[in-house]
Amino acid sequence: MNEFETQDVWIPANSSNIAAFAYVAGDPLGDTGTLAIRFKSGQEYRYEKFPAQLAEDFFGAESVGKFFHANIRGQFKGVKVEEVPEEPTEEGGERDTTEKMESEFEAGDAKIQEQQKVIETPIEVDDAGEQF
Repeated sequence: MNEFETQDVWIPANSSNIAAFAYVAGDPLGDTGTLAIRFKSGQEYRYEKFPAQLAEDFFGAESVGKFFHANIRGQFKGVKVEEVPEEPTEEGGERDTTEKMESEFEAGDAKIQEQQKVIETPIEVDDAGEQF
């Protein structure tokens, strides 16, 4: 049995896309290891030779989803673990969760950008201090 098959290595994530994550040191010095991320879609990806310091930063991130998007996705090659069951689509078949995950991240980015626009929009007031 490999290290990721036991539930005690998995850390639940407070994220809209990531369900849990785990890290197992790989080299004797502890500089790299394997990061495993299980998405709420049911997909699991493993990132081999993942830097231990970056894993610590990921585990301590305020938002693991944002950290994943900014520092892991597209910068490290993730290998999909085939044994993890996929969530069925409405039609009952399997969905392309990689495409769905990318779409969800893009939608999340758009939402964040829209919220930033609202925050950055100045409030205009007239001479009497009334907002208009």
